[in-house]
Amino acid sequence: GIDQVKVRSNRRLFIDGLRKWMPAACIFFILALPVLFFWSEKKHHAKEIISQKIITETGIHKKIFLPDGTSVTLNAGSELTVSPAYGKKDRSVFLKGEGFFDVAHNKHLPFIVHTGQYKIKALGTRFNLKNYIGDPTSETALLEGRVQILLNDGVKDVVYKTLEVNQKFVIQNKADSVQIVKEIIQIAPLAYDEADRNIETAWIDNFLIFEDMKLEEITKILERRFDVNIVIKDRELLNYKYTASFEK
Repeated sequence: GIDQVKVRSNRRLFIDGLRKWMPAACIFFILALPVLFFWSEKKHHAKEIISQKIITETGIHKKIFLPDGTSVTLNAGSELTVSPAYGKKDRSVFLKGEGFFDVAHNKHLPFIVHTGQYKIKALGTRFNLKNYIGDPTSETALLEGRVQILLNDGVKDVVYKTLEVNQKFVIQNKADSVQIVKEIIQIAPLAYDEADRNIETAWIDNFLIFEDMKLEEITKILERRFDVNIVIKDRELLNYKYTASFEK
């Protein structure tokens, strides 16, 4: 009847509409493919950038190798972020925590570690950087080669000191300006125990060496190393200093 005619008429109009717009829709889809591909590639690239962060949980440390052959041993509770342009435009990394760096030589691309307060610039060398948030100081200890300590004067980075082998750079983490920094910086010799073990890097070989160290700092090291929470009820004890060595 009349209703069937209307249904057939509407169906014919719908089919005719599809035939009319299908070529245009196909052309739009083909043109959109590069955009969709670019968007997909961009999302994938973003994942690659995020994956440049390496984290070690408390209780463990790990050794990693960067694309240029540089190795980094990360201590417990550390975070290393690698520049997305590493090995191409720069060799920059950012460290929170502690790491031992064995840097591959490349005179065209200096290796630079960012700490937040200062930078360490190296060509080919071995050094240890201790830069935990909450620690009273940040330390860079040089074992081999040469590194430059860069401080920002408010306009640009300037070389504050070129470390020699068996020297370390120590700065208080409370510093918030270059003027204050210069008053609380120390250049000191590396420390060794009675067995001639370097105290700054003993952790790599699973040794813990405390040399005239406050209990407060020892507690933080033990908490990171063994993934435990230590409570000292008598706060006065935190200022007591101890000398001891342990092998894990």
